[in-house]
Amino acid sequence: MKTERRPTARGTQRRQAKDTPEHVVVIPPIERETREWHWLSALDGAPVALLVLTPLLDLAGRLLDFRIEYANHEWLQLLAQAHADLVGRRLSRALALTAAQRTLHEQVLETGVAASELVELPGRVFVEYRVARSGHSLVVGARDVTERVRAARALRASEERYRSLVGGLDAIVSESDLESGTMWVSAQAERILGYPAERVAEPGFWRSLVVAEDRERTAAAWDHDEELEEYQLEYRVRRADGEVIWLHDRMRCVRGTDGRPTHWYGLTFDVTDLRAMRQRRIRSERLEAVGRFASGVAHDFNEILLAIELFGGFVRDSFEEDDPRVADLDQVTDTVERGRALVSQLVAFARGQDVAMTPIEPAAIARDFVPILERLVGRAVEVRVTTSPDAGRILGDRTQFEQILLNLGSNAARAMPEGGRLEIDVREAPARRPCCGKGGCVRVVVADTGIGMSAATMARLFEPFFTTRKGHPGAGLGLATVHGIVEAFGGTIDVTSAQGAGTSFEILLPRIPPPDPTSPGLPDDVADG
Repeated sequence: MKTERRPTARGTQRRQAKDTPEHVVVIPPIERETREWHWLSALDGAPVALLVLTPLLDLAGRLLDFRIEYANHEWLQLLAQAHADLVGRRLSRALALTAAQRTLHEQVLETGVAASELVELPGRVFVEYRVARSGHSLVVGARDVTERVRAARALRASEERYRSLVGGLDAIVSESDLESGTMWVSAQAERILGYPAERVAEPGFWRSLVVAEDRERTAAAWDHDEELEEYQLEYRVRRADGEVIWLHDRMRCVRGTDGRPTHWYGLTFDVTDLRAMRQRRIRSERLEAVGRFASGVAHDFNEILLAIELFGGFVRDSFEEDDPRVADLDQVTDTVERGRALVSQLVAFARGQDVAMTPIEPAAIARDFVPILERLVGRAVEVRVTTSPDAGRILGDRTQFEQILLNLGSNAARAMPEGGRLEIDVREAPARRPCCGKGGCVRVVVADTGIGMSAATMARLFEPFFTTRKGHPGAGLGLATVHGIVEAFGGTIDVTSAQGAGTSFEILLPRIPPPDPTSPGLPDDVADG
């Protein structure tokens, strides 16, 4: 009987080497286990949580699920799961995946393109979940990004609070980067200046809005601000609609490590109404002083005028009518009458006139007043009145409104000794100023082409007794009277002028609603003022 020879281990190795192609390296089982151990040790020591998944297919080759082949130590720590609860189990049963996460695994397996998403775990722990394909398997990496997510959300919340704070300020917030030469301004620039914030931030544009009278003063501050830590500045600018407003800057410097300025941060407020209130308070104090003065001297001064008039009349009666001295005495009588009228005007101005306010239409009054203005200014001055049919009504007094036109027209005539043009425009204005209210304003503009005024003159224009008419009759109460009437009507008055370029007075008076045709109206004579 033939005995079968068993191959020795050495013979087995020789036969395997003979049957194996030269380019295939056969790793002995012990060495293969050693390499796998080193590989798993490296994954266990990775700072990222890792899973290795293999797809589970049905008989038709359709993907059913994934089986967890490996989970490193970091994964078990991150999700607080045991090794036995993961390895060897189906992914859908071991982890509570959302539909989007299941789709993410399928897409990566199909396309081979890695993808990731942010996953929120219980306890507000945030994980960056990344899936990549490696051969026919998937490698899932997870990293705790809770602190980064919280920091990002805190930053967004801080930015939202900053935007809310900036958006709630009634001021323009600005930042000037001196190193790059760029500027940023907040959205309030469009509401205050009338221009988009992006345009206001363009180099040199803000400076171009400053009125000519204030440019030298503002440039002195802006061009030497590197020497300052902070400063405040008030100046006038012209809005996009042509209106001149007052701005107040509050600026603060930020310096680099070398001590040189790197940024300027600032707040810019519209203080037009605040300045107007301040001026009204000053004028009110002066008027109070005028009232005390007028009350103290009016009676005594009238007694003096009465004595001059009586004794002047006695002297006149003693002369014949053809005596040349009669004309001189008539001049004395006329002067007394002007003095008495001046005292009456002074007393009425100081005490204020108690008049009944009724609805009036400034546009209609201005049209009716043209013949009187034409006689007042003379033939050398052209009078032009334009009105809007929907200008609206105000609550006031017709006689006092005519007094406004009369005083402003008289001033304009004196500013045009060689002739010119007096323009009066009455129309509706939008509700931009507090005096207008929800119903808007009636805007009355009285402009002339005269010699204009200096900034110093405009600063004192509405002061009682202030006048530039040296050597001429007049108490300096005309414009003060106009200002008092406008305030009594609840409105505002502003003046724009330049020497040699004429003068323009803008009056804003609060409108009242139009009459309701379905309700009983006022009598025509009352409604017309």
